Amino acid sequence: MKSSEPSDVDREEFEKAVVQGNEQLRLGQPGMAALHFQHALDLDTGNGRILAMLGLAHFRAGQFAEARPVYQALINRAPQDASHRLNLGLVNLKLGDAEAAIAMLESSRAIDPSSGRAVSYLGLAYARAGRFPEAYRAFLLAGQNDLAAEIEQDLTLEQRTAITNELPRRGGAGLTEPPPMAAVATAAAATNTTDDASVDAAFDAMDQAPGEADGAAPTAELVTTESVRFVRPRTNDDSNAVAVPQAATTATAISRAVAQAAPALGAARTDLAAHAGSLAAGSLDEPAGIVALSVYATTQLVRPDESAHALAVAPGGQLVVRVEQRLWSRRDGMVLTGGAITFEPATRRIRGQQSQEPFAPLGRDVMTVSGQGYFVVDAGDGVFAAVALDDDILYLREDVVYAFEATLRWENGNVPGMRGQFGVVQFRGDGAVALHTALPLMRIKLSAAAPCTVPVARLAGWIGRVVPRAVNVEGAGPIQSVECSGEGVILIEPPARMAESRR
Repeated sequence: MKSSEPSDVDREEFEKAVVQGNEQLRLGQPGMAALHFQHALDLDTGNGRILAMLGLAHFRAGQFAEARPVYQALINRAPQDASHRLNLGLVNLKLGDAEAAIAMLESSRAIDPSSGRAVSYLGLAYARAGRFPEAYRAFLLAGQNDLAAEIEQDLTLEQRTAITNELPRRGGAGLTEPPPMAAVATAAAATNTTDDASVDAAFDAMDQAPGEADGAAPTAELVTTESVRFVRPRTNDDSNAVAVPQAATTATAISRAVAQAAPALGAARTDLAAHAGSLAAGSLDEPAGIVALSVYATTQLVRPDESAHALAVAPGGQLVVRVEQRLWSRRDGMVLTGGAITFEPATRRIRGQQSQEPFAPLGRDVMTVSGQGYFVVDAGDGVFAAVALDDDILYLREDVVYAFEATLRWENGNVPGMRGQFGVVQFRGDGAVALHTALPLMRIKLSAAAPCTVPVARLAGWIGRVVPRAVNVEGAGPIQSVECSGEGVILIEPPARMAESRR
């Protein structure tokens, strides 16, 4: 919903409410802040940033039921903002709705895979839902080995081994296995107490002496900490049911983590006192000069391992090439590779036969790419386009071609009369081709009744049953052109001066 512009009379009151809400937050009075932000929203009902501040105030005041519809409204306004989904997931977690929390946190992480907070909170939500293998994996990924150790006894040895073997190993202070629960139990039993201080001390001891922990003999009974009882789901057996401890009395690692979990600021990250006047616009964009890390990480995010196509152009204009067995591609502009792929120089294919002549338009080698993986290519000063052929015919100037699938039938040729100076690649069948040009190509309809003439430097290719022929246009001096007849579409590359004007 678009922000309603406050009238001149309302603006002063709106700005006053915003500043007062900001001041109450600063003083640690989030309940009062929520009242001021709600008043500001009453004056400007569609203001997204004030809505975000209202959600933050409700959250900090422990008013989670009131915060839930606010964050849902923010998601409706900005569905690709991972921070709002994370916050709604956290609110659901605080309200005890673990499955709803999981769904929202997973969607947040799908949008922003860089968010370590989402992984950590997912571990808590999985644990509360009794999904211990997933919780264990999430805690290890987040580097929270103490939390992983607390639910270790709820996993079989095979599950634990499979999870730790699957996760990437990092050097130095990176990922390591948490201490075995039996060793923690032994260390805690030595103090003859199960309070949180002794458990934390036991974990510290394991960190200091991992060799001794690994060699500790298993005990017959393991210490079941309050955290483990807290996250374990209730059963129908009342004797085993455990009351959920309140955050105020909880002293165990997982319970503390849930109690201390804080929302992502996202759209609420700004100095409202300084920007109160400009907030009437209601934009969820970041203030000029700074962006939140979650916004920076997800804006025009390239997801090479999630592409469903062999060739695809990412939101930021990069070309994502996925290799499954074999395809052909250039390598100029490549910024990274993933998986196991190899590159070998390709040769031209002439009249259906592979020749010994290198396929290297303008000195840029086309490579035969084999294996299983992907690579990402930056467009540089140009642009990429990825097109899919469905039993179609496409002709492209050789230097325009960047990559193409092995499912296509292709061969190299020339425009008649050009004496080998205009190399063309013909593609037929089903598959994708990636083009790289200075600017997006113009597509012009060619009618059988009206042939056209195109300067050689502008002709990038054609689609359909077009017949090209080299000609000299009278009065144009030595400049050679190409006459195109037949039916189809002519692909025209805009002049360089046009490219300069569009930059």
